[in-house]
This record gives sequence, C-alpha cells and structure tokens, in this order.
Amino acid sequence: MLTDAARSLSDAIPGYKEMGDKDGVALTLADLAEVERRRGDLEAALASYREARAIAKEIDDKRAIAYALSGVGDVLADRGD
Repeated sequence: MLTDAARSLSDAIPGYKEMGDKDGVALTLADLAEVERRRGDLEAALASYREARAIAKEIDDKRAIAYALSGVGDVLADRGD
C-alpha cells in the first residue's frame, strides 16, 4: 500500500513542475518523505524533506519550510541523531 502511495506522489511531482507550481512540488515532496519514512527508508525521507525545504525556502513559503524542517527532525530522531 505504501509503495502505491509513493508511486502516486512521485508521479504527481512532474505535473506540478510542468505547471510551475513550486508550492505543489514542495508539499508533495514532503508527503513523499513521510511515506518513505513510514516504509523505513530514512535516507530517502531525509533527502525528500530537505528538497522540499529548499523549494519552500526559494518561494518563501514559511509554513512549508516549517513542515519540512519538522519532518527532518522526525527522521533524525528515528535515526537516533
């Protein structure tokens, strides 16, 4: 089930990029990161959250920045860092 979720989220990202919807990309990456985290792929989750944060920062979306940073913290805690 989580594999299907990850695939759907991954498939959505190019559409947002094509539309120039950076907010959509950032939020979808953060959602993908959470799915990756639940699947136990902490490195992929960390990379996705960090990419989401970078995009959110680029467009100055403070809520998305905070959401992504919170996710980074969750992953680091899961890793014991």
